[in-house]
Order: sequence, then structure tokens, then C-alpha cells
Amino acid sequence: MKSIATAAYEDESGIRTVLGSRDELDRAIETGKIRSDTPITVYFDDRSSSRQPASSIAQLAHFFSITELRIVEGGEAKDRFSAASLEFAISVGEIAPDSEVQLEYTDGGKVIAPAASLPLLASAFKQRSESPSGEEAAKPDSTEPVAPQAEDGETQTEPAVSALNPPASDDPVEELDPAEAEADPELSEPEPDPIEAQPSEHPGERQSEMDEAVFVPQPPSNTGKFVAFGAAGIVLLLLLVWLLGGSGHYAAADVSVYDQPSYDAAVVGEVAYGTELALMPSAEAGWLEITEGPNEGSYIPESFVTDSEPPALDRSAAAALELPRSVPFYGVPDQSAEALGSYGPGTILSVTGAVDGDDGLQYLLFRAASGSVMDRPAYVVRSETEVAQPERAPLPPAAVQEEDVPEPEETQAPERDSVSETCRSRRAGIERLACESPRIAGLDRQLSREWNAARDRFAAQGQTITPLDSFRQRASSCRTENCAARRLQQGIDLIRRQQPQARQTTAPPPPPPPVDRSRQAQPQRDLRSYFRASDYPRRAARDGRQGSVTVMLTIGGNGRVSGCNVTSSSGHSDLDKETCDVLRKRARFTPAADENGRATTGGFGPVSIGWQLNG
Repeated sequence: MKSIATAAYEDESGIRTVLGSRDELDRAIETGKIRSDTPITVYFDDRSSSRQPASSIAQLAHFFSITELRIVEGGEAKDRFSAASLEFAISVGEIAPDSEVQLEYTDGGKVIAPAASLPLLASAFKQRSESPSGEEAAKPDSTEPVAPQAEDGETQTEPAVSALNPPASDDPVEELDPAEAEADPELSEPEPDPIEAQPSEHPGERQSEMDEAVFVPQPPSNTGKFVAFGAAGIVLLLLLVWLLGGSGHYAAADVSVYDQPSYDAAVVGEVAYGTELALMPSAEAGWLEITEGPNEGSYIPESFVTDSEPPALDRSAAAALELPRSVPFYGVPDQSAEALGSYGPGTILSVTGAVDGDDGLQYLLFRAASGSVMDRPAYVVRSETEVAQPERAPLPPAAVQEEDVPEPEETQAPERDSVSETCRSRRAGIERLACESPRIAGLDRQLSREWNAARDRFAAQGQTITPLDSFRQRASSCRTENCAARRLQQGIDLIRRQQPQARQTTAPPPPPPPVDRSRQAQPQRDLRSYFRASDYPRRAARDGRQGSVTVMLTIGGNGRVSGCNVTSSSGHSDLDKETCDVLRKRARFTPAADENGRATTGGFGPVSIGWQLNG
């Protein structure tokens, strides 16, 4: 049977805990951190996984004591059974493998699952499937449990394995040494978990009290071991593990994967945004191991993994984007979340694509900012990265009119000889006065000439002028010649003063001054953190040699140390050499950049590293 390698669970507050070994898993159950109904993901030694309540996993079921078993019908738990009577109901076909059973445990946990998936009952279905046929094979020969017999014919006094009162020993089963197993064939047969022991072919009658129900093991074989699941039971268990496997995991961004769980390790591949992944915890916190697919065996940072499928990514928005202003960025495409920080104007974002947020805004997912690679998915609101368009200049207003000039009409009066037309029509007002007075007729003709000239000036600029009739109407309201002459002259003077406004054209803004994007090489973290205690040269440690080394570094365009020059020696060549070796191997820098922002070779230093022995 597969053995558990590692496991992970979430407590009531949603905090996920990864357990690095089977011993840690056992201790978590014994101390009550994991209850019978706690959903737990276990990772087996063959790299398969299963997510189920803890009590539904065969290798953990013996930790939990059952108080009641009930059949679930219509979502309601009914028909209380003892373990023996429930097994009998299974054996005669009253309970199907997919019938839901509710198990209630002493720690208060309740688990509802198909009967065949529960380690406590799975063997009953196996026994029923392997029996000859018909009801005669299903019916027990006796209602009394059959005690195992020893080789000398006496009844064994070894206690029966109880489903309600499991064995007192919770010690994990030790794995056999391969050499010992080969030397002794009997040792190579794994000891079955007590909870997986087969029940008797003659279960007892239904009992009223739960604490009276027991499972009696089959008569021991010549090795004295219990009979484990047959081939059919193993196939069923593997099928259930596959069907009840853990929830999916997806890549939340385009991310590199490594051959070891460390950013200092070699990059061995790339996982695209939205890729579904099969994962298991690694020994290094913050890292997960990929267990299937082309990147199997490589490691991915846990911060780039999400349990739900991410929204669709529009990769047509991918670009190198320069920020026009200071913009905050977020860990999720939601502006209501707390911002992780902000980037100032001129920062270059390496945009992967665009996604739609739940708040109705569109976000840009970016992978790096001015050459610095992100350690988690990062988003900015797309609208905040766009350059604001200049407002269009308003059209020039109509020609200024005097207060007492009425609002202009939309249609323009055609040019005409006002005196001759007025005299022929004999109309009232200005027309009558023009016919009767040569003075008024002359002013009226002059008004027409000035208006025609002004109309041409305004038309050249795409503008209009107040209609001629508006000026003449003011004089028409006069009853005397002097009043009409005065108002006509005022109209002439007003038209002469009116000039079209110059057409306003918005000149394009001057090009922005070139942005100097040059920068110096900078370490991604404190250089001293790259040194470990195991780096101390053994001979120097044995001889008690100490000292401080000062170096100048040359940083390549890839962010790695390409040159190391000792400017101040520690006095010991092995300490000097180890300083440069560690920095060349592990140190990572944001490389220097030229004025165009392109990565280039640069220098960094001086850097002082002290070598000291504790005590």
C-alpha cells in the first residue's frame, strides 16, 4: 500500500499548514490540530495526492473513534447502526456502495461519504464481491463471532480489533530495510493497518449499543498476520484516490520554474499564465514541487499559484509600458485590495496582458518593473497608465454685439439694393423713411455695403455675422428721421468694429525631454545573506584564521557577478578566494542600464565581507 510522504491542512481561520513528514502528521492528529472531519490533502510516496476528511484516509482512520453510524437519506441522517449490523446490511445488499453514510466521532467531527470510500466499510464490499453468489453466500452461518484458533487447537486470547475502540498503539509503521526484506521473505509482506483488517464472515446481529460492536479478524495465516485488502480492494482504493483528488492549482502569471526550491537555482522551464498544475509541498517553505507534465520535478514559488482558475488574459496588450505618472500596483485585479506599493513616472513595466477585474475595471498584469522581476503577480489599473489627451480648443464665439442688438438669426439675408427695394414695396418703418428721406436712404445703402464687406471677412474664417435685418430693425422702430439716422449710423460703426477672431489652432506639445534611464547596478538583497556557515574554509576554521575582505565587483548585463577584484585582503588567500567564489556563484543584481534603459555591464563596490569564528 502507498505510504504518506507529506500532508497539508487548513485550520478554521483558513491558515494552511504544510507538514513535512508522517511523524508531524501523526502529532497534529494526536494534539487535536487535525480532527476527524478536517479536510486534509495527503501526498503519497508515488507523488499521487488525495483531499478528503482525515478519517476517510485509510492510513489515518485508526486515530479516530466512532460513536455512531447512520444512513443518510434525502440529506437527513437516519437509521442508527452498530458497526456489525451495518456490515451485515452491506453483506446482504441492503446498502449499496454509493449509499451515503454519516460517521460521528468522539471528537465531535461528522463525515458524510459514500460507504465504499470509508476504510471502516470498504472491506465489507470487497467480501461481498468475492463471495460465491446469491443470498446464501451473503447470509452468515452463525450470529456469534468466530475466535481465531492457535496451531495447538486452543482458542487464542488475542483481543479482537474494534472499529469503535481501535488499537492503543498509534506508533507509525516502520519501513523495512530492503536488505532485510530480501533476506527474510516474510518480512517483505507489509503489516496491514489494523483498521483495514477484514471483518469476520460471520458478523454478529444488530446490537443496540455502539460500544458492543466489534470486528473479529480472520484466522491468522502461518505468519500470524491479518489478511489485507485483495487486488479488487486496492484497485477500488486507487480509483477513489483519483476521484477524490485535491482541488486544482493554476499559475497566476507567467513564471520561471527552477531545478531546486530557490531563486538561486537554475531556471529549467517556464509555466504560462492559467496553466493547471499538479503540485505537492516541498521541504523549502514558500515553494511547491510540480508532479506532472513537462516541468515534472521542478519547483515553482508558491506566491505564483492560485487555487481558482484566473480570469482570461488578453495577450494583445503585452508591451513594454512607460508610466506617465505615479501608479499603485496590486497583488490581485481589484482596486479595493490593499496596494502593494507604487511606481513613479518613467518606470518601464513589462506587461504580460490585460484582465478584467471584478470591479468592472481592466488591469494590466506585469512581470517586471524597470528590469526588476516581481516575486508575485502584480497588476495596475490600465486607465491609470494612459496619457491624458489634450482638450480640444473651443470654437470662437460669434461676433460681439451691442447690448441692444437682438440675437442673430440662423439665415443670412442676401445682399441687395436696400433703397430701390424699400421704395418699391412702400413698407413701414425704415423702408418708408428711406423712401421719404435721401439722408436715410444714403445711410441705409452705406449700412448694406459695410455689412457685405464684414460678411466676407467672417466667412473667410469660417464664422458668421449678425444678419443685416437685425441692424435695420433697430432703425425701423423710430418715428423721426433723426432717430432713424442715429441708429443707422450706430449700426455702421458697430459693423466696422467687428472683426473675425483668428482661427485658433492647437500647436502640438513640444516633445518631452529625453528621459535618462541609466542606473547603477544594485544587489537584490544584502550581499552578506548569500554567505553560509558552511562556506568557511575548513583549514582556515581549524587554524582559527579570521579577517575582513574588501572587493570591487563587475556586474554583467544578466545581473550576475562577472568579475571580483580584491582591493583589501584579509591576509589569508583562502578567505579572499572564498569571498569571490561565493559572490560569483550566488549573488544576484539588478544590472546597470544605459541612458536608453538597456541592461549593460557595470561596477559595484567596495564590498566588505568579514570572516569570524564564533567563540
